[in-house]
Amino acid sequence: MLRKVDLMIFLDTVRMNLRSFQRRNRIRTPTGWMWLTVPVLKDGVQSPIFRVAKVNESTGWRLKHWKAILSSYERAPYFNEYRGFFEAFYSEPHDSLLEVNVDLIKYVAKQLGLTTPARYASELEPEGKKTELLLDICKKTEASHYLSGPTAKNYLRPELFEAQGVELEFHEYKHPTYEQRFPGFFSYMSSIDLLFNTGDRAARIL
Repeated sequence: MLRKVDLMIFLDTVRMNLRSFQRRNRIRTPTGWMWLTVPVLKDGVQSPIFRVAKVNESTGWRLKHWKAILSSYERAPYFNEYRGFFEAFYSEPHDSLLEVNVDLIKYVAKQLGLTTPARYASELEPEGKKTELLLDICKKTEASHYLSGPTAKNYLRPELFEAQGVELEFHEYKHPTYEQRFPGFFSYMSSIDLLFNTGDRAARIL
């Protein structure tokens, strides 16, 4: 998606879905796959708004993640090329989930040769909900085209985009196969699975 757009927006003004990829991802293991989840502090009974979501550092999540990554990837062909960044990343505490996500996204994007600029939705002070919110962001960034993930088909209203003269496109992703360290292939792992197993060929594979 980054390769196809001129600007990425970190949608940090909405409440989190705690079961989404906003705070977790999957890695390949000898027996299949497992979740790596970043624990966050809840805002009372509700999930927090993304830009203020705090990481729960009392859970020891960083050590758990790093041990799981080492166990699964330490012998992967290209692990040592990226080890320094991730070892440093997991050695430091993180206050904000947004900071965690942005730091990781920017690092992986750089390794894939992607230089797409990014902004935070909160900088734009958008108004509305769901489709109206996205259209207000499009207006404030002078966007004529909006590229969405496919799951948003469940709630976006294409007729509103058409009325505002904004072309709506849903990203369709055909998952490539590549060499994983363990037998069999599991799709939709974290991008680190691709990096650790294929190195500088990752961008071409995508």
